[in-house]
Amino acid sequence: MFSNSSPHTPIVTLERFLGLLKAHLMMSDVRISKALSWLLRHGAEQENLTVHDGGYVNVKDVLATHRFKGVSEDDIKKIVEENNKQRFSMRCDPITGLTQIRANQGHSFPV
Repeated sequence: MFSNSSPHTPIVTLERFLGLLKAHLMMSDVRISKALSWLLRHGAEQENLTVHDGGYVNVKDVLATHRFKGVSEDDIKKIVEENNKQRFSMRCDPITGLTQIRANQGHSFPV
């Protein structure tokens, strides 16, 4: 991260680095959101997930799939809360108490 002209002259300022980091993290949220959209609208059966009434899937089951390795329930909650297009809904299953998520529209299977 240092130029060749001086061993202490940074190529990237701290402000620029933080901006790049923020952009990377936002892109990660976009990738997670797109993966959630595909999974909840089209791929639940392919990933062997149980789809409950209303199209809800247990978040713990979503996180157990290979696409969501390294993703936490808090990451998913943040994406749901911050999605200005309201693509997803979450709830607590009234019977099991597990957190569930669904896509609000665009399913290729009946919900």
